[in-house]
Amino acid sequence: LFADRKIGVKIAIGFFCVLAITAVISAMANLAFSIVATSFETVGKRVEMVGIVRDVDREFLAMQRHVREYAMLGRERDMETAQAGRKSVNDAIKDALRAIADPARTAKIKELAEQFDVYGKTFDALIPLRREEAKLTGEVLDPAGVRLRACRDACGGQGREQTGHRRHGRLETHHRS
Repeated sequence: LFADRKIGVKIAIGFFCVLAITAVISAMANLAFSIVATSFETVGKRVEMVGIVRDVDREFLAMQRHVREYAMLGRERDMETAQAGRKSVNDAIKDALRAIADPARTAKIKELAEQFDVYGKTFDALIPLRREEAKLTGEVLDPAGVRLRACRDACGGQGREQTGHRRHGRLETHHRS
């Protein structure tokens, strides 16, 4: 095959063979790099999605903490902070809906948004109930307790030699003369 060719032609054929092998290796390397680039892009999108979901979760947990504190303690500042947190959660959910393109994940975020709306409506229902409880406590229970204590003090101390009062977990006795 190569016996009747001149040396220059043999060198050129050898060079073209090496060039063809190099071209095939380069094409394979280019394909591998494009696969790696696609993988990096996929990982980048997943990290972005995790970040978005983390933001929604963090904002919701912060809001939930303030809702719980308001429900237990009735402090208005907790309610106001929870309302601000509610806006932050809604903003994070809107950002997630804008950023997520996958239909399955978008459906999950929409479901989460619906559940959050239910949670928000429940919180809205809690606010007047908690305020009514505070009003009843201040206007009815506290004055009744003060009257009860006054009645007990007026009726209970006569005829006893000692009275006992609990202070810091210990019974202190006072002798009357």
